[in-house]
Amino acid sequence: MRVLHLVPTSVVDFVRQDIEHLNKVAGIKATPMRIGWSGRRTIFNTLLSLVRLLVTGIIVRLKRPDVVHAHFLQSTIPALVSGVPTVVTVHESRDIPALFWRSLFVATARRCKRIYISHHNKEYWEGILGDGEVIYHAVDTEMYSPSKRNDELKNSLKIELNCKYVALAMGGFVPDRGFHIIVKGIAHLRRTGVDVGLVIKGYGANQEYAAHIRELASRLDLPLKIIERHLTDEEIAELFASVDVYVRATFSDGFGIAPLEAQSCGTPVVVTDCCSLKEIFADSSLRFKKGDYVGLAEQVSKILTDTSVRDELVKAGMKNAHRFLWSVKMRRYVAYYNSVLRRR
Repeated sequence: MRVLHLVPTSVVDFVRQDIEHLNKVAGIKATPMRIGWSGRRTIFNTLLSLVRLLVTGIIVRLKRPDVVHAHFLQSTIPALVSGVPTVVTVHESRDIPALFWRSLFVATARRCKRIYISHHNKEYWEGILGDGEVIYHAVDTEMYSPSKRNDELKNSLKIELNCKYVALAMGGFVPDRGFHIIVKGIAHLRRTGVDVGLVIKGYGANQEYAAHIRELASRLDLPLKIIERHLTDEEIAELFASVDVYVRATFSDGFGIAPLEAQSCGTPVVVTDCCSLKEIFADSSLRFKKGDYVGLAEQVSKILTDTSVRDELVKAGMKNAHRFLWSVKMRRYVAYYNSVLRRR
């Protein structure tokens, strides 16, 4: 079986991992393809994106895969233009603000077989797009493991930040990721006497928000290190395993793969008590109300100052991470692809 994976821009890590495991584990020939969509809201960019999507659809038809697996709603347009049986994974954690694109994406996604990445994600979208299968993301527990702890890295971060403990956050530079809440929370925690600094592994083009985070940390006298360069899987695993706590303060989240990888590395996590995070992390994490930076600080403090709390969360977190296996995800992917082909 040949499966072509369509992605809006660059191939995001979890799609790349899907392709690698489909090829190695499931024996399926899977390849990626970018669709060249631009989300900029100008008439020129809208027309240009439409042309690119249509051309991509024609190219997909010429490649003649057995199944197209579209990732994100934008990818459904060229998939349907191609006329190839299509599955779409709905990664989006919230609605699309641009009315034109929303109407178009919804119309095309309704004509595909749908995969949702969590039950929360499904509950949010099924009233708009229709029913679908829930297939969770997976964690490579060999790559992301406590054995990746790097004491040299841990000590260098402490020296650079001049602190006893290191907290980590990761994600795109967008306000919805809640980095400003984390900065306020960790700064508040420092004022209570807990000597902790913050590392953010960020990415994305929103440099205005990144600058705001730097300015906020400076104003609150918070030791902050922002890593913007690309990190390999090995480097990310070492980072997860070498910090004292991972914090996720998102306002909306379709799944939450980064804190799950942190758990797999033996690092306790603190997450927002909302959206899919309640479902994925349940009792294996400490949680705080959305936007409540004082609550965030209180939960991080428990981990850094109470060894028994930390040890219990490390144990529960690793057990939780091992629920999300690649073998399970690949088996369900293949079954879903076959069901699409049978209905051709």
